[in-house]
Amino acid sequence: EIIPVPDQAAWNASKKSIQINDAIKMRYVEWGNPSGDPVLLLHGYTDTSRAFSSLAPFLSKDKRYLALDLRGHGGTSIPKCCYYVSDFAEDVSDFIDKMGLHNTTVIGHSMGSMTAGVLASIHPDKVSRLVLISTALKTGPVLEWVYDTVLQKDFPLDDPSEFAKEWVAAPGKHDNGMAKNLKTEELAVPKHVWLSAARGFSIINWTAASKYLTAKTLILWGNQNQPMTESMQNDIRAALPKAKFIQYNGFGHSMFWEDPEMVAKDLNEFLK
Repeated sequence: EIIPVPDQAAWNASKKSIQINDAIKMRYVEWGNPSGDPVLLLHGYTDTSRAFSSLAPFLSKDKRYLALDLRGHGGTSIPKCCYYVSDFAEDVSDFIDKMGLHNTTVIGHSMGSMTAGVLASIHPDKVSRLVLISTALKTGPVLEWVYDTVLQKDFPLDDPSEFAKEWVAAPGKHDNGMAKNLKTEELAVPKHVWLSAARGFSIINWTAASKYLTAKTLILWGNQNQPMTESMQNDIRAALPKAKFIQYNGFGHSMFWEDPEMVAKDLNEFLK
């Protein structure tokens, strides 16, 4: 029995939860074929599982999709500490164990792509296929300005968009209210998570770890308004020479919001 993709209004109500370790009860949304190979979807900085809600209807129905709320985001536990990319990655590893998943594909966007890459490098046995959307081996200055700006803000935020345009959802094709809902959820992220995750995201460098990666890998990148620069793409392509690389001209950091159908075609082809 295929589990349908929840609509925008039902997205949060459809979340399931599982205690993955002492600190974290993880919330996730599941759709697709419950007996299909699992595909985990990891959102970016200050997003939630809803980031994949407009992409979801275009993904092939034969897989079991699990879109996670990472720690501190969405409905998942919000510990005081810690929010390094390795913390997110170990949570996802614990989720895979607790759910008893095998032959797992992990798709990550932005911070979620680095989480996916670190996971696949530290636990190569747990990830058979990997999709990195708007990724980098290291970000550096991109995140430092976010950190400095967040420091000066009052929380809860009333509108992060003046300094986080690249991260905050903008409506694209097939947008069914995702952007508006996602923005509301981003505003709810506590200050210590904004700061700690930005700090963790800005110091990550998984170049050395990447040589342990064995998963079949696809990298997706849009060349417009992109905090993950072309030189970052050259670096990761040099580190992962076997990876397939697709460039979307005229699309930005979140091209699967701008044109989910286009991106789903490439994902479905890779997931075959």
